[in-house]
Amino acid sequence: MGPYCKTLLSNTLFYLFILGVVSCGGGNGGNTTNEKVTIADTNTNLQSDNVLNAGPVITVSGKITFDLIPPKPNGQGLDFDNIDPSAARGILVQAVNETGNVVSTGTTDENGNYVLEVNPNLNLLVRVSAKMLMSDDASWDVKVSDNTKIIANRHPLYISESSLFFSSQDVIKNIHLPTGRNGRNGGVKSAAPFAILDAIYDAIQTVVSVDPDVKFPPLEIHWSPENNSSQTGCWNDGDIGTTFYTVVDENNTTNCYSLLQIGQYSNKIYILGDESSDADEFDRHIITHEWGHYFEQNLSRTDSMGGSHDINEKLDPNIAFSEGWSNAFAAIVTDDPFYLDTSENSKPTTFNIESIYLTHKYWSESDGWFSEKSIQEILYDIYDSETDTENNDTLSLGFGPIYSVLTSEDFVQNEYQTTIFSFAQILKNQQPDEVDWALDGLMESQKISGKGFEGEGEENNGGIKSVLPVYKTAFANSESTSLCYNNINGNQNKLGNINYVIFEPQVAGNYIISVVTENNLTRLFDFDLSIIKSGSEVAFNNDITRGSTSLSAYLSAEKHIIKASVWDPDGYIPEGNYCFDLQVTTN
Repeated sequence: MGPYCKTLLSNTLFYLFILGVVSCGGGNGGNTTNEKVTIADTNTNLQSDNVLNAGPVITVSGKITFDLIPPKPNGQGLDFDNIDPSAARGILVQAVNETGNVVSTGTTDENGNYVLEVNPNLNLLVRVSAKMLMSDDASWDVKVSDNTKIIANRHPLYISESSLFFSSQDVIKNIHLPTGRNGRNGGVKSAAPFAILDAIYDAIQTVVSVDPDVKFPPLEIHWSPENNSSQTGCWNDGDIGTTFYTVVDENNTTNCYSLLQIGQYSNKIYILGDESSDADEFDRHIITHEWGHYFEQNLSRTDSMGGSHDINEKLDPNIAFSEGWSNAFAAIVTDDPFYLDTSENSKPTTFNIESIYLTHKYWSESDGWFSEKSIQEILYDIYDSETDTENNDTLSLGFGPIYSVLTSEDFVQNEYQTTIFSFAQILKNQQPDEVDWALDGLMESQKISGKGFEGEGEENNGGIKSVLPVYKTAFANSESTSLCYNNINGNQNKLGNINYVIFEPQVAGNYIISVVTENNLTRLFDFDLSIIKSGSEVAFNNDITRGSTSLSAYLSAEKHIIKASVWDPDGYIPEGNYCFDLQVTTN
């Protein structure tokens, strides 16, 4: 770094970490430079001198590109022999003067080109931020920051900067962001944050294509080359376990997670970046899958409790729909039904969204309303233009009808849970009769026979008799409702772990919901109860009271869903089927 660069950095109004070498010197007087610069972190709440004087102006223009690395055909790592210099689309670009103030702001177009107008005779540099900002008919605000660092009381944004130049005449400043994977670029992953944003850009445009006026809430993406697959430790140390989406609890002040609250956004996606374990910055299906969770949380609705899941597992129907939706959405955005999570050090995760085959194994025993595999195939078959009458795939509706259902008030405010049954019924309500029949055939091909919001007539119990009917029913001051906890598929979020019970009071008033058990084993269980109204929890009791739980709440004379489960996150309860009674009484 030359002495002029040192002077510039020492006089700026922000604190700057250099993670690699920033190129100094460079083009002026209209010549073109192609500077490979590196990623830095900064607090970008800068003062702005973004005012042009009357008279001549100087145009600073150029193209921003980054290394996009495709996967190898088998997903066993990335193909470094076919790196594509891809256009950085929709990225924030600024001209910054020598005092650190922004003097001009713009964004790159579809081809990565930008144009900035500045006053003449200024010492400037071009800053490229890992941020997409749009305020138009459609609007969004997405940034990539480093969750393992704190600057000025927030997680710092990734940036790259050109060398300093003097604005004496129009100048072209091209900036290319190279990869740091596989030992390249001194290990500095300049391209990574922009590859992540590029995948998100496609997801955003998929929605904008059917809703040009959509308003997306701000989203912060936490990526770091330190983010690893460790299941222990703290997220702010990079021990994130896996790539995931989360809604940050602003009231969480525990020591390990306190840094998560720093920053203005509550929506966060955490992405793996440690090559020694697994790095996901170039895995577009993975990134758009997590954005699908952001979508359902902010523009739609989800009742998923999250947690571990697998494509061949029998899941709670809420998580099955959530994960199936996000898988299908990833295939829609990438226009590629071959879902791929690359891995250089272990076996990659691959499966075909449209196929009943998964890595050469037939998983038909897991098909059903509790299977993310079934959900993803149904949703993608509704979308895609290909049909297969032999497998009852005769629909080709595109993304618009799917989006219409997920963002409708009927879905968001529905009295039932966010399952395939609710989605299917609302789609039928919005579409002509021929779609109804085709959708029934598509669902039947996935062993889903239930109809309506309640899944009435469903015959597939996934091997657990007690899970049917999908919704049980309870009445006040009447016979108890028999429920069962079954953990043969696993614990917490698997099929059989959670019971959903419809309770519709005849009159508004205070009601007591109680778990009643006389079984010697279930007396040792820690039961959880909650009451849900149109997706919102109105009462909850998770006190550790072995063998019995109750809660009291004032309920309106409307349909409510009672959710009854057993708390066993560590899997201590022996595998089996355990039954108990649910009683509702007036207070």
